[in-house]
Amino acid sequence: SHTLADRLREAGVTAVLLDGETPANQRGDLAARFKTHEFSVMVAGIAAMAEGHSFEHCGRLILPSLSWAFDENEQFTHRVWRINSPKEVKIYPITMAGSVDMRLAELFMEKGDSAALALDGRLFTDKQEEVNLDALLADAVRAFKKDAATIDEQSIEAKWEKSLKPRLRGSEERFREWHPPIIAATDGTVTSPSEMQSAVDAIENTPSPTQLAVEIHRARARRKAAPAMDLDAAKRLARRWHR
Repeated sequence: SHTLADRLREAGVTAVLLDGETPANQRGDLAARFKTHEFSVMVAGIAAMAEGHSFEHCGRLILPSLSWAFDENEQFTHRVWRINSPKEVKIYPITMAGSVDMRLAELFMEKGDSAALALDGRLFTDKQEEVNLDALLADAVRAFKKDAATIDEQSIEAKWEKSLKPRLRGSEERFREWHPPIIAATDGTVTSPSEMQSAVDAIENTPSPTQLAVEIHRARARRKAAPAMDLDAAKRLARRWHR
């Protein structure tokens, strides 16, 4: 998770990392900011983020690996694939040829298909069977090819610098065309949509530019946001929003 998040940030992607090492109270705040498009990508831990969250605005979910617990995988995909999802959701599980992950993915799909049939009403009893881990391991050992071709790490690094990093940077730029941050006119300090909305919500009725500026200033000071924004810059930003 950390390596992936670092790579994305290296490419200029506004990625947020939410895994078991992120305190629960911070995960909630960062998840809310992700939903306001402050971040374009979330790198999430399956155990930390599989319950209690709704990211219906997401159109894509990439699963670098699957959990051995079927329920965890299902719950995690349902954080994105919601009944109120406004658009089609695409889910991409990544598996390595000849590994135990391939068999695990097959079992996951089989169980998912059976559950879908049961919900459709075409299958009235779905026989539940425990996964035989010994048989699963035996399948993986038989499928493993020790002489199979592998990808050279140097070629991965070369492709990263030449192709992948520029493509990610370009994707981030396109994302920001549709979801631009709010920027103070003079000092370049970025104020996220979630910060602006929180400032507006903190004031009854329509806030004046001064009221809004004070709330933005207080909010940034409370969470020790960097770089610091002086009150004059906040007022200019507030006037810009007010217009």
